Amino acid sequence: MPARTALPLSLSSARHSRSPPLRTWNPWSSSLGSGKVMVSAEQGSVALLGSAAPLPDDGTEYQVWLVMADGSVLPGPTFVPHDDGTYVAVAEGDIDALAAVALTVEPSGGSEAPTTDPFSVSEMPAQA
Repeated sequence: MPARTALPLSLSSARHSRSPPLRTWNPWSSSLGSGKVMVSAEQGSVALLGSAAPLPDDGTEYQVWLVMADGSVLPGPTFVPHDDGTYVAVAEGDIDALAAVALTVEPSGGSEAPTTDPFSVSEMPAQA
């Protein structure tokens, strides 16, 4: 099981009890270009899809972090956008306990705990 690590984020408490089968929202308004997050409770996964993302510096990659409602942070995959700026990254986890998705720049191969502050954090939207 991946290590659970605290990440210095200010998040509101989880506002959901059960996730619908598939949710999509547009969270990225950061230096990573534009993107969407798709969450599937049935698959227990989160997919990030985007475009116009710059390449990270040599020796680094972007890393996805799942921020859970209890404040713990689980490491997700690392990725480097294609030359045209498009990217897809998929992380698996307990979607019902997911509070936010965060992105950091990490050394190639990723980290078990964040080594930099997140440059993008997207909270799960409240459910109607």
